[in-house]
Amino acid sequence: MTTTLTARPLAILLAAMISLTGFGALADSHEPPPQGVLESFMCSFIDGKDRDDLDSAIQYHLKQAEKAGIPTVPAYLWTKFKGTADADMIWHNAYESTAAFAAQMDVEAASSEMTAVNDRYLSVVDCMPMLGKVSPIHQQEGADNGEDRFIVSYACRTHQAPNPAAFSDLHRHVNGELTAMGETSPMGAFAIAPVTGDPSGPNAVYV
Repeated sequence: MTTTLTARPLAILLAAMISLTGFGALADSHEPPPQGVLESFMCSFIDGKDRDDLDSAIQYHLKQAEKAGIPTVPAYLWTKFKGTADADMIWHNAYESTAAFAAQMDVEAASSEMTAVNDRYLSVVDCMPMLGKVSPIHQQEGADNGEDRFIVSYACRTHQAPNPAAFSDLHRHVNGELTAMGETSPMGAFAIAPVTGDPSGPNAVYV
């Protein structure tokens, strides 16, 4: 069973603090890879706002979260270097599971401090949200994810209805090919399956 994909470059992005190894690397076994959840926002600056305003909002976020006693989740900011994505950046919040995402949303919704944080962000950027399940495909052995990296992202649609078994087979094949490349392989490869978002949009994103 095969799944044919139509891919288009979404963007080449400069990633700050990008380290998704917390979700685990795809093992050599035939077990399905572990999945995490990404809450993603494709964002553009509101007229008159810039990165300094965003950095200020981030610092406000951290202070408000500490004041409310709410732990922050791992977050990753991808800023566009070039590409067709109609956004200046993509912001990801990472969760171990859908349950962890729901629990964080409930805690933040009940906090007046965190409501103020959301309002602060909305005064700086205009964003389109998406929720997706992320699966690691490949992780280069010994790779250091502590520095800023360039990320190549592809938004894809299948020619047929999405088939989980075909996707799993594709990901294992890609992992094998990238592993065989050794030190010349990308540092990591991940598949994001949208859970929410535009129904006419991609049903697979590869980074």
